[in-house]
Amino acid sequence: MPASKKLMPAQYQSEFLTFLQYQNIYKTQNILIDERMFQFEVNHELQKWIISMIMERMSSIAKKVAILSNEDPVRDKTIKSTVEKSKLFQLQLAFFKDKNAAKDFLTKE
Repeated sequence: MPASKKLMPAQYQSEFLTFLQYQNIYKTQNILIDERMFQFEVNHELQKWIISMIMERMSSIAKKVAILSNEDPVRDKTIKSTVEKSKLFQLQLAFFKDKNAAKDFLTKE
């Protein structure tokens, strides 16, 4: 998503909050996050905001999260760091390169 490079932090936050609203409405327990083409750079302050939102709103509903890793090693490291800092240990969380493997993870009991 080359357009994601042009996102402003406020736009990112708005999209993230929209996702959380839908998760709350539909009570999604299994989540697939595709970061493969995502180009937006998350700064430290935004990373802290994401962590607080995950801890406050997402972790009480979600059971499994599969993340398709970004090919950019710096962005991939940032994503993994954000997840680790959010202490999502009550969730089953896994990183994948292959979308089918991620789907299999989410659908198996």
